[in-house]
Amino acid sequence: FLDGGHFWACFDMMSEFTTVFLTNVFAAKTFLPPTPATNAIVAVNGVGLWLGFIAFRLLLFPTWLYMFFKDARSNPAKTIDTLSTTAKLQWPLVNVFLLG
Repeated sequence: FLDGGHFWACFDMMSEFTTVFLTNVFAAKTFLPPTPATNAIVAVNGVGLWLGFIAFRLLLFPTWLYMFFKDARSNPAKTIDTLSTTAKLQWPLVNVFLLG
């Protein structure tokens, strides 16, 4: 199970929190008639999407990168040295891609 990879994968998966709000916005606009209630649903989910985007996209990925490299520098024998070369390169690059 990739040994230490579970934490980093779960940490990255937190970014999918925003998908709930995005799906609700699209579903409300697609399947509900335009009423004040629909507008309220879209507005509430839009606020959740925006706040979630800040916390789980703009802050999460830099924090992930910082923690990953700090962990690798502080105790390489138990962390970065146990990973394959592919994981050492791919995991941080995926986060840089998702952040950008």
